[in-house]
Amino acid sequence: MPWSRSLRACLAILGAAASPVASAQSADAGAPDPVELLSRLRGDVQWERDSVLLGEVTLDREIDAVVLGLKGSSVLVGILAGPFTRFSKYWILELATNSQSQEGLCGSQEDARLRLEKLTIPEEAPKGCDQAEVARECRRWRQAAQLVYLAAARGSKGINLGDGKCDSFHIRFDPVRREPTWSRL
Repeated sequence: MPWSRSLRACLAILGAAASPVASAQSADAGAPDPVELLSRLRGDVQWERDSVLLGEVTLDREIDAVVLGLKGSSVLVGILAGPFTRFSKYWILELATNSQSQEGLCGSQEDARLRLEKLTIPEEAPKGCDQAEVARECRRWRQAAQLVYLAAARGSKGINLGDGKCDSFHIRFDPVRREPTWSRL
């Protein structure tokens, strides 16, 4: 049936357009490409175009870009805040490979993979929250936990950097400090 081929073609096009790794310019055809922007900011890094993920990760209700980068023996995670302009805010996390410490990937750069994941909510309060000398840190923690909870409820995402060899890095944006933070489980 000819209409079934047309239907399959339309569904394939719609599926590609809805994909989180669809063209980063899908939100605004005139917007600069996130990989090109990151390349201008850090020309010493090889940004992997196939790794671009789009999602709301900076908790500000804008679509952001997350890109994997390679430099020397390090793996980098570039986060570019949307909307994408040459003035976009950005953050770059650099992690070693083949590291024996908690701050590195166990595998090689070729094993590194990015994906968006459910946003994790900070669960543990800082130690001693009942004491006055840590009250400021406890207020900051409670405020961040509340903002992350609300962002998760509206669909914000966290970032997962893994290599399949050891525990992944779970990266989330700290809405109080306005910067990414990571942990390993």
